[in-house]
Amino acid sequence: GSRAAQILAEVDGTPGSNDMPGRLVFQTTADGSDSVTEAMRIKEDGTVLIGTTTDFGGLVNIESAESSGTTSQLALISSVSGTSDGPILDLNRQTASPADDDNTGIIKFKCTNDAAETVVYSEIDSFVQDVTDGTEDGMIRIRTVLNGTLRSRIEFDQTETVINEDSVDVDFRVESNGSTRKFFVDAGDNIVCINTDAPRNIGTTGKR
Repeated sequence: GSRAAQILAEVDGTPGSNDMPGRLVFQTTADGSDSVTEAMRIKEDGTVLIGTTTDFGGLVNIESAESSGTTSQLALISSVSGTSDGPILDLNRQTASPADDDNTGIIKFKCTNDAAETVVYSEIDSFVQDVTDGTEDGMIRIRTVLNGTLRSRIEFDQTETVINEDSVDVDFRVESNGSTRKFFVDAGDNIVCINTDAPRNIGTTGKR
């Protein structure tokens, strides 16, 4: 008869003297089918592959072939009602020797370029600035690739909020309901404008 599911123990590498690498393969049968297909495997090094047989470099690798792009690869659900926090995702760096400037976590957004290379197009990373008990300080930074290099776009540290810390030619503007440039910094010309993108002479009068 048809199998609903099965677990296979297989050799995962080249055996040798006192060497038997193995993997576990978990297979399930989809609704409407009568044969099993692989759903997950645990490799010989402990790496977990879900929905794929390709190791993409993570300890846990999850792939979806959903063509519409509406299926989440990972969903964190909280059913707690009221004002309690949730869902909660912890990026938790545990170390016996914490130090100022330690990196506490990175979220990387990757995609291939036209040379089939995997590129980090943007990232969010966080740092410890002071590990002293009772006066801890932290920093978070958002960076994006500009001309092939990751550049800081905005940083929140212990003393200030900084935009364009890497001093690249990227303008900064604030929109209001009626103006696309209510506040505008022209990075290339090193000027600040209000309600315009062009500076006015000191002697100019009238409203814009």
